[in-house]
Amino acid sequence: FKGTLNFTFSNNTIVMNNDHQAILVEDSASGTINFNIIVISGNVEALTIDQNSYNEIFSDYNCFYNRNGEISIIEPNSIESDPIFIDESDVDYRLSESRPCPDYRYESVK
Repeated sequence: FKGTLNFTFSNNTIVMNNDHQAILVEDSASGTINFNIIVISGNVEALTIDQNSYNEIFSDYNCFYNRNGEISIIEPNSIESDPIFIDESDVDYRLSESRPCPDYRYESVK
């Protein structure tokens, strides 16, 4: 989202390969990032917001997971947990019944 104004990025599932960053917000972009499931692998951040965009982005109610380590999240209502897909190895990214991440399409935010 380079310089994009007033964008909304919601209700997505992002699954990245090794050492690929999922979302980069830069160059005075503004908008909302919420209700997403973001899975990464490696020594990268799932979401990076540069200092020129930091105060113009609302990001919350996301589910983050790093297959190879931890993720530092500062969003009060987001969680860090394996979303438990039905069959990720067969590219079936539907959420299992035992998932810790809400299915934001169907579950209301409290």
